[in-house]
Amino acid sequence: MTRASGQRPAEMGPWRFVVWFGTVSLLADFVRRATAYGLFAGVVGAASLAGGALTGGLYGYSIPVLITVVVAVQVLALVLLAVTPATRR
Repeated sequence: MTRASGQRPAEMGPWRFVVWFGTVSLLADFVRRATAYGLFAGVVGAASLAGGALTGGLYGYSIPVLITVVVAVQVLALVLLAVTPATRR
């Protein structure tokens, strides 16, 4: 997916949140859109809290373990991105 500027959503910095919210609006019908936005924001917030807690805990435990876990999570994210089928409307 490429924007008019030629950038992919992952390269757009803070604008990627606009893309995510735009996707939520496409997936949710008009009646439940506010609930979908709230659920989305809650999941993103909970994941950020969990990631921050994990990072902080591992930083206090061992920096090499922290680096290993962060690299493993990033590789997992790339694999999931690669195997997820792209859909267009």
